[in-house]
Formats: sequence, C-alpha cells, structure tokens
Amino acid sequence: MVENREVKLLTINWQKVLFDPKLLSFVERVVEKKVESILPSISQSGEIVYPALGLSSGEAVQFLDALSGEGVLERKSETRLLGCPTHEDSLDLVPRLKCPHCGSMLLRKGTLLQHNCGFIGNQEVFVSSCPKCGKPSSPQSLRTMGTWYECESDKQRFAAPNTFLYCKKYDHDFPIQNANIVDEPSYRLTVEARKDLNERLGLIISLKRGIESSGRTVQIFGSILGASGVQHSFDLVVEGGSSKIPVDIRLATDAPVGVAGVLATYAKALDTKSK
Repeated sequence: MVENREVKLLTINWQKVLFDPKLLSFVERVVEKKVESILPSISQSGEIVYPALGLSSGEAVQFLDALSGEGVLERKSETRLLGCPTHEDSLDLVPRLKCPHCGSMLLRKGTLLQHNCGFIGNQEVFVSSCPKCGKPSSPQSLRTMGTWYECESDKQRFAAPNTFLYCKKYDHDFPIQNANIVDEPSYRLTVEARKDLNERLGLIISLKRGIESSGRTVQIFGSILGASGVQHSFDLVVEGGSSKIPVDIRLATDAPVGVAGVLATYAKALDTKSK
C-alpha cells in the first residue's frame, strides 16, 4: 500500500508573513531569483546595505528581523565593523596615524636593521656597507629588528603613533578606542522556509505572478464570503471584473492527491458559487 503524502505548508504562518506587501514582495523575489542567503555590504556612503533588497541598514534589519521572528530567515552575526561613535549611520572610516607628542600626521616610517657584526641602525645607513665594521651590507648580512616613526613637524621619534579613525561622511576623526562595534548580520532561509518555497508555496507564488502578468489582480491566501456566511480561505483569489475566482493548489509527492483535500476545496467552491 502506497502512503499518500499530500504536500502541506509547514509550521511557518505564511498567511501572516505574506499579508505585509513588503514581505510578500521579498518572498516573491526569493522564489524568482532562488535566493537562499542575504548578505550585507557597505555602500559608498558608508552604510550597511542589503543589495538583494535595495534597503539601507535600519530599514533592512527591521524588515529582515521580522522575517526571522516568523521563522522564514535565520539571523547570523559572523562579523563586526568599526563605526563612528557620534554618527551611527557612518561606517566609512579611514585610519589616521598621529604623532603622540604634537598630533601631526606628517610621519615617516623607518626600519631598524642589525648587521651581522652587531651594529643596529636605520635602514638608510646601510647603503652598501656597515658604517661600523665597513663590511658589505648585503641582504643576507642584515636582519630586521623593528620599526620606528619620526614626526616631520617636531622631529620626535617614537615606536608607535596614536591611531585615529577619520569619519569621511561627517569630516571628523576620533581615537580608535572610541569606535563603536557594529554588528553586520547576514540572513539565510530556514530549512522549513526552503522546503515550503521549493514545493507548494513556491508554486502558489509562481502562479500568482504568472496570472498578474496578464493584468489581473491576485490576492495570495485570500478569502471569499460564502452563501452560508462563512469566510472561506483559498491559496489565491483572482479578481476579474466584478467576479472573484478562487484557486486552491493540492500537491502530493508519491501518490494521488488525497480525497479529503479535494472535497474541502469542492465544498468551498459550492458555498462561494465558484467554478
């Protein structure tokens, strides 16, 4: 005996999700483009954006978190960014090195080398030979000991400069230790959502878009009031002039569609006088 397995929607409340026009538009794009992951990027203005949605960070995260709350998406935070502590919408930051004594950015970086005779000096003194022993200063005879910085403004030398970040969007800088740590979340369809979209729901949405391309208005998971006074729900309700045409979709994986599902749709069609 072959078990009849009618394909049904899983635990996600798709009626609630698709009632919102923005969420419905997103799900339609997921089906059309076969999107499984929604990854962030940084725009030219220094904001987190999600190219798949065309939304900026604040609006997009609120939108995507709503889908996460309904079990459609899974949120993951795998990276962190540095953000401007004064302006939350600015992530376009450029490092700046400053003299710890006078704050000048006119710095020069040097390298300290040691000759195999033991003498340590700046890289520029080893032009051809060691100034101490006079022997050739070949790459094999030298090893790097470290780096140093020199300020061209006050001529001071030091081991490490102060690091600042320059906020390009609002034209100011700040110490790197004052930077905000900003979450850069990515999103992925849950297993349940992928299953639904690959089966019955995907077919419902594709059919909706196909009917709409002919100029008709289609309501997904719409309802029609029956003669009995009962409001009947259908997968699609197609509006054509003054009439409404209900559509129910029944799928089965390895056997004919169950009689119960067909009878349920037939009963609703009779009550709503639909053909």
